[in-house]
Amino acid sequence: FDYKYYEEEAEKQKATTNISAAAAEAGAHSTTATTSSTTTTTTVPALNLTSKFGPIPPSQKGSFLPLWRFSYDKAKKRPVTAMCWNSTYTDLFAVGYGSYDFMLQDGGLICCYTLKNTQHPEYQFITDSGVMCLDFHPQNCALLVAGLYDGSVVVYDVRNKTGEPIYVSNNPKTKHTDPIWQVFWAKEEPGKNLNFYSISSDGRVTNWIMNKNELINEEVMELKLVN
Repeated sequence: FDYKYYEEEAEKQKATTNISAAAAEAGAHSTTATTSSTTTTTTVPALNLTSKFGPIPPSQKGSFLPLWRFSYDKAKKRPVTAMCWNSTYTDLFAVGYGSYDFMLQDGGLICCYTLKNTQHPEYQFITDSGVMCLDFHPQNCALLVAGLYDGSVVVYDVRNKTGEPIYVSNNPKTKHTDPIWQVFWAKEEPGKNLNFYSISSDGRVTNWIMNKNELINEEVMELKLVN
């Protein structure tokens, strides 16, 4: 991982921000220098600032600007609904695409991007329903769990070239009945199977245990609305 490139980009961005601040302070104001016999007026012109993405509008001077833009043809016009970073490979992050609109559910997409390549994802996975949340395992960095709009949870091994999940909760008797808003890996314990938690708007908090070739669910609690 080449940190030098990103450090240079950060320094350029810092320099642009400093210039923006100077321009905002100076603007087109006039400064006056007075001596014992004469008064001299000097006009300081406003700076025409630009960035790597083009001219900076006056309303954005001193604000944050993007360092990178990630694009992918299959993800165009798809809303981003989730994102998470990999704790081991710190240049790698996953982006989930879906929709919060019940009438616009046409499947989801997961793209794993790296800062080394902004034009194409390193990995991509197609899901049957929109992606609502994501989480990389903190130790087993190749494992990625996703919670979907239809209440399913899926686990991917990003090294798997088939693009198919290694675990999926598609049993209508055990999966959530509403969209899943959060998935979270539990701390790994020696001698025990890996597990993660999910919470859905159906009120259930579920513990999912990865047992050989199936997911075993344990209901942790059920939240109910009290009138």
